[in-house]
Amino acid sequence: MLETMEPTETARLARDAEVKLAQGIEISRREQLALLARLLAAQETRKERKYGQA
Repeated sequence: MLETMEPTETARLARDAEVKLAQGIEISRREQLALLARLLAAQETRKERKYGQA
């Protein structure tokens, strides 16, 4: 599903999901995946944690 989405669409869906979650509104499956993709993309790799590389 995410492979068919543009990066800007994924970013927009992730922002919308955060707003909805803050308001206690249920989010769609696409919004869940976009939020997860953004969280994973921002996470450090093991190599970065071990050696402090950014």
